[in-house]
Amino acid sequence: MHKNLIVDRIIEDLQLDISNAEAAAQQAHEGAVHDQSKAETQYDTLGLEHAYLAEGQGRRILELKAAIVAVRNMPLTCNEKDNDNEIVLSSFFLLEPNRSTHHALSQQASQSPASSQTKTQHWFFLSCAGGGLKLSMDAMALGLPTILHPNQSSSSSPEIPIQVISPTSPLAEEVLGRGLEEQVTLPNGDVLVISQIY
Repeated sequence: MHKNLIVDRIIEDLQLDISNAEAAAQQAHEGAVHDQSKAETQYDTLGLEHAYLAEGQGRRILELKAAIVAVRNMPLTCNEKDNDNEIVLSSFFLLEPNRSTHHALSQQASQSPASSQTKTQHWFFLSCAGGGLKLSMDAMALGLPTILHPNQSSSSSPEIPIQVISPTSPLAEEVLGRGLEEQVTLPNGDVLVISQIY
């Protein structure tokens, strides 16, 4: 399993957030010192508002830089060698309906051509930072075993959607310490089973 590829993508997204925050901070700073922002009355607070925005963006930049350091230093667990897999920080795991529910969903999917198996499978990566990011990554590059679908050529690898979650998220609190084949209730009420942990 090449979880380092997921970590690299998280860092890329955090660096993009830093670039956006730096641009916003620069714009707010320029607004704060602009001639038109000079207070003409006691109720004229445009310059002060811009200064607060610049200060807030500066704090956000520091938080994002600290998040990058934390993600870079996060130890990547290797559950593949353990017989007693459980979800911990840096686990990459799959939640899907239990077999009886999955069978019923598969029958419904065969009746609806727009449905696909990926809609019932949910891949997650538990990270110390970057919660909320949604990534799309190549399954083969990650080292996941792939099953070819009828319309897929052998030279292509499916892109899988991955949701990054933080340890303080409701889902993380539900799955931390859980093992394979254990049931998990999502915040929306869906009951899924942990079917793979890496």
